[in-house]
Amino acid sequence: MKALNPYLSCNGQAREAMTHYQTCFGGDVTFMTVGESPVPCNMPPEMDGLIMHSALVFEGGSLMATDMGPGTSQTPDAATIAVDCTSSEEMSKYFEKLADGGKIDQPIGDAFWGGLFGMVTDKFGMTWMLTHTAAPKG
Repeated sequence: MKALNPYLSCNGQAREAMTHYQTCFGGDVTFMTVGESPVPCNMPPEMDGLIMHSALVFEGGSLMATDMGPGTSQTPDAATIAVDCTSSEEMSKYFEKLADGGKIDQPIGDAFWGGLFGMVTDKFGMTWMLTHTAAPKG
């Protein structure tokens, strides 16, 4: 596998969500609205401003998002995004930014496998599990 890139359905909040995630993870974000896409004539005019596709590319991965999804019943909590952090400092930074306006499901703490673990649901309803396991000393 070359890469696994989560694709989020943001229920009309893709621009706000991806801009927020850019403040969390850094990187470059791009947006394409329905009106800017090759298929605006296939969509109702009131959808022109919705995000058809967005991508945030940052060191270590990428996220993609849309305001649309398969039908209207897709809920944001259909999946949990796991982030394996390179340090406890990085983990704390991401955790704080993702928790801003959201809810802490489990504060960062020691995990049974010897690392750190924390879980947060962000203000867009996306659930994030953050982990960090220090390299063995030796």
